[in-house]
Amino acid sequence: AAIEGRKMMRHDTANPAPGTAPPGSPPGDGIRTSAYLPQGSDRSPAVSQAYRSFADALRDAELSPQLRELIALAVAPRVGCAGCLRAAEAEARALGLSEGDIRLARVGRAENPEDQAALQLALALAPPSPPPTGAQLARLRELGFTEAELAEIVAVVALNLLAGALERLAGAAGWP
Repeated sequence: AAIEGRKMMRHDTANPAPGTAPPGSPPGDGIRTSAYLPQGSDRSPAVSQAYRSFADALRDAELSPQLRELIALAVAPRVGCAGCLRAAEAEARALGLSEGDIRLARVGRAENPEDQAALQLALALAPPSPPPTGAQLARLRELGFTEAELAEIVAVVALNLLAGALERLAGAAGWP
């Protein structure tokens, strides 16, 4: 469900999402830099810095933190990264997303059409899906997505693919 009837995908500084995080927890921002670094990224200062820089850059995205986390929740099972999924669930809760929103996103679904269209694009970008179609892009534009927001969906998917690949390598037998 959209938070207070507001599209999750848009920044709205005049009407920010309500602070519905659990008591005592700071509100999230949809990007896990300090609290979450993928296991294995510490093996290379360059990779660790690249991940942090990429994640930090997405803080200024036009996509809302809620939609970024919905995308992370949808992509994590495809990547096979249990740590990514746990981090995305925790951040989604801190952002005030409901357990129903989280369950739906984990299977690539959302209640409102804008979020659903964004998740469909994200899943089309994540392996092993076929590439997105012109019809998908036309639908997103029809729903009001800008070219910047489409590029940001790609970036959120890429960040999650990077985190998942690092976590999977870190869990591989023989990798110290």
